[in-house]
Amino acid sequence: LTHLLMYCTYSAKLLGHVCVDHPRGIQVLTEALEKIQFLSAGKKKLKKNADLVEMQISPEEVKVLSSKTKLLLHSCPLHSISFCAVHETFVKVFGYVCRNIETRTHQCFLFQSQKLAHSVILMIGEAFKVAHTSNDKPRKNSGERSLALTDLQKMNQELKAENDSLRKKVVELEWRLQEKSVVSTTA
Repeated sequence: LTHLLMYCTYSAKLLGHVCVDHPRGIQVLTEALEKIQFLSAGKKKLKKNADLVEMQISPEEVKVLSSKTKLLLHSCPLHSISFCAVHETFVKVFGYVCRNIETRTHQCFLFQSQKLAHSVILMIGEAFKVAHTSNDKPRKNSGERSLALTDLQKMNQELKAENDSLRKKVVELEWRLQEKSVVSTTA
């Protein structure tokens, strides 16, 4: 999509959120997932306790609402998001890092989606693009540092390259798995 008129909604499981030390980097997602798994005392319990949520992505913010009650669980102004990506190992897990203005800390929110992880991340990138190319609405928090359009374009290019790389790895792993199953059935 090249234009977001209001917002796009995606369903996902909210795995959790934790404070992180760094504002960006794929390693941040890995460390956050490990923290959430530790706090949940294992992967099985993590999946059972994950809440189904709706993510509303717009050029102004990312909202996380409970799918059952429609209550707002979290709202993050788009300009406070410093990083978003799909996890490099668990391709169904994705997340974003945002700055909590009140506590001045960075928080990583992690989600799981069976099929839409890459789409959500690309849509957040698209929302950045729309927000920074549109001059229709004045910035509410003009005093806060926002990412420049060129930085966002570069980040979007890096995410696309990372997604392509991950897709190639998945295809390669699937091919190896098929190759091993053919060898084991002929042996």
